[in-house]
Amino acid sequence: NIKIHQPSLSELIEIFKVEENLIFCLKIFVNSLKNLLSIQDDSINEFQVFMSLLLTDTESFGLTIQKKEQFLQFIKLCFKDYEFKISSTSFLFQKEDLIVVVDETNFDEFKKVIHQMFDIPEIFEMKDAAQYNPKNSRAAQIAAQFKKDNAKRAQLKGVTKPKKGLIENYLEILSVAYKIPPAILCEKLTLYNLFTLHKRFLLKVSWDLDIDCRLAGASPEQSPDNWMSLF
Repeated sequence: NIKIHQPSLSELIEIFKVEENLIFCLKIFVNSLKNLLSIQDDSINEFQVFMSLLLTDTESFGLTIQKKEQFLQFIKLCFKDYEFKISSTSFLFQKEDLIVVVDETNFDEFKKVIHQMFDIPEIFEMKDAAQYNPKNSRAAQIAAQFKKDNAKRAQLKGVTKPKKGLIENYLEILSVAYKIPPAILCEKLTLYNLFTLHKRFLLKVSWDLDIDCRLAGASPEQSPDNWMSLF
């Protein structure tokens, strides 16, 4: 019964100077927080770890104070119409007479809602993003060849380029595809828009590649998903 605000990319950039911290926040809603922080203690459940993240004023589980503060700002930004309060056993959102409490009984549902709200891609789950493969076999072959060529060029140069941020990469791809400057995209897009538009763009590329292959006389193993399908 509460309204969730979809932050624009510009709003998030103001909070997260380092993209890794934003990605960490998103990973919290698609992974087990215990696994994410490598906590082996079976006596501590997922909700207790989350509350520790909110309540602790000193570094714990390898988390810096700055990262915790940014996470709190992230939560407050998503629920900016409400006062955010934390107790020892729960946290709540309050607006006038409306009070919504999140505790051990509904914490999993809270995580699920945030996950769905942002449409967080699978690549934020606990696996290397470099291992992600496109669904379409032809697109996967092209991606593999690009990766191989890039590695070969880096080896010849004797240098390894630093890996670009995932969200920055998405922005550049969409900027080139739609001929819209990244600064404008940041103002107009939310994370949900960014992820779904990128997904739609990949589907369109796979669709166009499939048509080109068939016109050239090839017979692809399988047809790509319809790029106009509903998510």
